[in-house]
Amino acid sequence: MELNIIHDIRNSPYLFLIDAGIHNDRFVLRYTSTTLSIKDVEVLNGIKVFEENDKIVVKSENEVIQSIEVHDILGRNLFNETSINLNQFTISAISPKTTTLFLIIKLDDRQQKIAKLFSNIIQNVIKRP
Repeated sequence: MELNIIHDIRNSPYLFLIDAGIHNDRFVLRYTSTTLSIKDVEVLNGIKVFEENDKIVVKSENEVIQSIEVHDILGRNLFNETSINLNQFTISAISPKTTTLFLIIKLDDRQQKIAKLFSNIIQNVIKRP
């Protein structure tokens, strides 16, 4: 019997009575009543990440770049430079065409930004809390 009830177990427990046995279609576990989305993501201007001659170039128009970390999709650290102190930096140790990459860019004003590279396509730069 389908009841089509959505119950938020954060508010109160869900209690029910059922006959003994296996009931594979009794519940649907749902984490939200709306579609998943990213809210309040602030796109920050002033940082450009692009490919040039099979190298990754990070350019800051407003602030000095302090450090850059590059990670692959598995979270492995592929590159880490902590003493950049420039407005533009080129990473030649990693080809941007080989895998999905995440760059963590720390600026002189203590902001931290994340850039995502997917098969040579630069995605938006977002502020990380």
